[in-house]
Amino acid sequence: MLFAIPCKERQHLRINPPSLKRRIQKPEHSNLSECSGRERVDWKASNPKLLGKQQAGASDVDFSSQVGVYLLHDGVRVIYVGRASDALGARLRAHTSDRLEGRWDRFSWFGLRAVDESGRLVSSDASWNPSVVLDTMEALLIESLEPPLNRKRGDNFSGLEYLQVTDPAFERLNKKRLLAELEAKI
Repeated sequence: MLFAIPCKERQHLRINPPSLKRRIQKPEHSNLSECSGRERVDWKASNPKLLGKQQAGASDVDFSSQVGVYLLHDGVRVIYVGRASDALGARLRAHTSDRLEGRWDRFSWFGLRAVDESGRLVSSDASWNPSVVLDTMEALLIESLEPPLNRKRGDNFSGLEYLQVTDPAFERLNKKRLLAELEAKI
């Protein structure tokens, strides 16, 4: 499973710090996506890449075909919770041109597909019993909302966090656009 954490302004958890590797207690084989900046994804692409990595120097993983639950944020506030039953990238892309279009600037997510050793998403054969579902729901809510009176992050919950990475092709395109704009001003 893959998980999301909120976009709260905290010193110990900043958006995309290069050396952050933080273990969070979540269900076995789960992964976590930190709150991701909307501007780091090429939403005009038919299948936008949602790249992440565990730490600096690690291989990129494309989470665009992830399935699960996502949160849209406006600054530090969650403004929308939704589900992606087919592909997270396509679902988030739809929100760039619907009624939520200009209302969110970041997103985070909780997914059901694990990442294999080669960095690809795989379907889960995990069976769910009430105890696992309750532990997962509790941990997800604690991670997303960070209630100040909770002392722990949820029982029986372990996983890995993935930090957002900008698609290199999109980064090159943005640099070319910026150069063209600068040259036009000169």
